Amino acid sequence: MGEQFCTSRCPKTGRDIKLKGDLTKDANTVTVLHDGHIYIVQIRDPATGAAASVETLTEAFNHILASTPVDDNSAPVSALTSLPRDDWAAMRAELIKTPANQESLSAIDNSICVICLDTDKWNTPQEKHANALYGGSNESESRWYDKHQFIVSADGQISANYEHAFSDGATWLHWTKAVMDDVQSSVLSGAADCPEALAKSFTPLPSIPTASGISGASLVQPVEIIFGKSFVASIRQARTAASEMASRFGGDYAHIPVGASDLKALKFSPDAFMQLSLLLAYFKRHDKLPPTYEASSTARFFHGRTETLRTATNSARAFVELYRQKESPNHVVAPAQMYEAMLNYGVEHRKQAQLCSTGQGMDRHLRVLRSIAEKEAGPAVLAAATEKINHALTAAKIASENAKGPDATLQHAFGGSVDDDALNLFLDPDYKRWNSWTLSTSNISSPCMDAFLFPPVVENGYGIGYVIDERCMTACLTDFTSCAATNSTEYKAGVVEASLELLAILQKHAVSQ
Repeated sequence: MGEQFCTSRCPKTGRDIKLKGDLTKDANTVTVLHDGHIYIVQIRDPATGAAASVETLTEAFNHILASTPVDDNSAPVSALTSLPRDDWAAMRAELIKTPANQESLSAIDNSICVICLDTDKWNTPQEKHANALYGGSNESESRWYDKHQFIVSADGQISANYEHAFSDGATWLHWTKAVMDDVQSSVLSGAADCPEALAKSFTPLPSIPTASGISGASLVQPVEIIFGKSFVASIRQARTAASEMASRFGGDYAHIPVGASDLKALKFSPDAFMQLSLLLAYFKRHDKLPPTYEASSTARFFHGRTETLRTATNSARAFVELYRQKESPNHVVAPAQMYEAMLNYGVEHRKQAQLCSTGQGMDRHLRVLRSIAEKEAGPAVLAAATEKINHALTAAKIASENAKGPDATLQHAFGGSVDDDALNLFLDPDYKRWNSWTLSTSNISSPCMDAFLFPPVVENGYGIGYVIDERCMTACLTDFTSCAATNSTEYKAGVVEASLELLAILQKHAVSQ
């Protein structure tokens, strides 16, 4: 948990650094943003160190809502955290030349987390997801992207925006579920009509002594960051850039009426089912399988993060090719063949997932080898090789458009001319395409989560976060609206349709047995 709280991603030119506070000393405050204004809120009695009660913290938050100026902050420093990291690094370096600003920014860095009190209600899942991801249309100034953020809408809905550089979904789920269990236990144990067994199914956190007799308003300290008129223009430009970037995101929300318990009864992996649904839907739209990434947790290892689970496998290709034959009027494909091909995919998916989670995947190892190769080659060789690769990719694109066969042209243009054989592998255009994730996916499933989303990682791709419950699955799909090749709403419809077709294959086999 020391990596999660009182931790901040601090911008530095070339490479950010992680600022990690001391939980035994720094876990005393949270940062609160409202309408672009920043506050530091003490969560402990400064005199005794005892935790503030829920009632006292509620009073503190209400004080912020009541005392914040009616008009939004016209030059919110928070907007700078949405800039490209080197730009934010330069801006922060300028700000901390003023000692008071250094103190204010350190107070934010060392706080436990950021709480965003939004002024908007979330009337649809799409509005909720947009506000969670980038602040929607009106709340971008009330975000601080260097830290974990918990976002509360005007009508009491909650979402979280996690800083991904120093942690991953498995860790987020662990402590988010612990917090939600505590909340559910507290609410249900006080409900007269709640069965005792249900209330006890949620494990509360250990109780701690709380302070009494302190004013919530006394725990609130507005944060003032000092800058001149020229800096105001830069902040406003950052705010405009953030809005323009947000406008490029599209997204939709797929509800699939089949869940983990249904699929387990049919003896098929729920995660493999979702992945094959995504792949089949893409194949039906584009007549090919895309490079597909699924995050696989390696949290069982000390400092373990993730490994790449590649789900567009040979068995996936075999399945979609058989599906193509089934749809052709000149071929007859027996239901048993479709089931067998689907079963083969599930077996391979499970095997690959096991290898990845036990440290036997390949991508993270290749990433380290690439880093070593680039370091040993040096910047001059790397720059020359990269330029040659870009020329090769351009030539391949032209050849493809002229129907001359891109592979031969690409090989000729690349020519294996980089001296270092190790570097050749990682700069090969095919390797680059192999790691361009058209479908970037992640499964974050827990009763405390109703949705999970993130942006695409390539211009012509989708970001797909999904949650598998016992009776249904939900997937949040994001894309860039500037790309003509993607459309989240159309793809969503395809995913739902594909999932129902796959379910029918499984059910037909079950009936035949």
